[in-house]
Amino acid sequence: NEWQHAWYVRDRWQVTPKLTLTAGLRYEFYPLVERDDRPMEYLDLHSTVPCATGECFEMVLDNDTSVSKSLLAPRVGLAYRLTDNDVLRAGYGVTYSPLPLARPLRGTYPLTVSMDWSAQTSFVPFRTLAEGIPFFVGPETSPGARLPLPPTAMVRTMPEDELIRGYIQSWNVTYERKLPAEFVVSLGYVGTSTVHQMARHDINWSPPGGGDTGRQLYPHSTTGIYYFNGWLSANYHSLQIAINRRFVDGLFVKGAYTWGRAINMTDDEGNADLSWNDPALIYRNRAQAGYNRPHILQLATIYEIPWGKEGDSLAAKILGNWQLNGIFSVNNNAPFTVGTSSPINTRANSQTADQVKDEVEKLGGIGRGTPYYDPKAFAPVTRVPGVHCNPADTSCYGNSGRNILRGPTWVNLDLSIFRIFPITEALNMEFRAEFFNFTNTPHFTNPDSSASSSGFMEIRGTSDDARERVARFGLKFRW
Repeated sequence: NEWQHAWYVRDRWQVTPKLTLTAGLRYEFYPLVERDDRPMEYLDLHSTVPCATGECFEMVLDNDTSVSKSLLAPRVGLAYRLTDNDVLRAGYGVTYSPLPLARPLRGTYPLTVSMDWSAQTSFVPFRTLAEGIPFFVGPETSPGARLPLPPTAMVRTMPEDELIRGYIQSWNVTYERKLPAEFVVSLGYVGTSTVHQMARHDINWSPPGGGDTGRQLYPHSTTGIYYFNGWLSANYHSLQIAINRRFVDGLFVKGAYTWGRAINMTDDEGNADLSWNDPALIYRNRAQAGYNRPHILQLATIYEIPWGKEGDSLAAKILGNWQLNGIFSVNNNAPFTVGTSSPINTRANSQTADQVKDEVEKLGGIGRGTPYYDPKAFAPVTRVPGVHCNPADTSCYGNSGRNILRGPTWVNLDLSIFRIFPITEALNMEFRAEFFNFTNTPHFTNPDSSASSSGFMEIRGTSDDARERVARFGLKFRW
């Protein structure tokens, strides 16, 4: 069970004929999530008890975890009319993360327990249908109970003292001007800063070559132990340009261009993993976000062709009542990390390729045998555990960073043409011809990113969202 409460007040004040202020204050309260029959559990790393495999950590089926009761989120904005055609706008606000904890904390021990019954050979059944599935007794989960955490059981746990809920500060400044022919353009700066982004941290990581026996909590645990709290950061800065024209005299235009950069340490809240969980390598997670696309252009238009609008001539009947619509977009591809496969056994820490050239040359090739980037700029990590690699050698993870390259830019044009055929005063027919990806331009995926692959840096496919040109025709009657 999980509740979220919020109260909000706001006011708008016309200070002068040219200046308008808007201010608001939001109060939010997020009580701690609970199970249906008991409080939420947490993992006690300070207490171990004997169990079937030795000494095990204890799960405490109760908690004294506190949550903040002072989550105040102010909002303020202003609009100042410089002239009859020029307006300056600015705003600032705080937004708390509404992430329900039932998402990142669900599905692990002791709430979820699985058991596997296997036959001795693949040709002999474990037992007959008449005997049924073996009876299974799970752990005791009454409120306040303490039970051992099996070393092989993965667990996601909140902290035992205080749960910190993250928040986002956002701000913007925009200049807007009205141009002739009913066009309005705006130029703005938009930024955000995420503080205490909620995410999980695998504290049971292992150094290079350590495997499960090298995990920080071995032998008490040989799998992931994820502590969930608000502890990461992210930010975003962008220049945004927009042009708009309301539908006047048969023409509508709406367009926007964004030049921005998003930097974070992981791309999601909740179950998102860090690439590096070793505290000495946490800094390596901070890089451009996996969804960061520096350049995005979108332009949409509706145009009623003016020819033949009046008169009963043959030309008017042929050329009249046509409407042309289009959506044009240009988007950078998402970034990617250059990885590798190697004999180095890591746990909860990623392995990237070694960048062996100062500059990575963009060759621009598409297809087999024609790499998009120079594959010789990277090399697999080939150090042998225990020989050239030891737990203190963090270079065993590779020296290239997270999300350092990106594939080809996408260009797309969707086009349609409509025409209305009047039949009677109360009945007309509309003909539609719609073309998706009108230019039949492929949207290529990122290159093969594994330096150990035979097709390294080759592009061999298109995006799942991409499709070849699709034409669709239709008739619509209206009365």
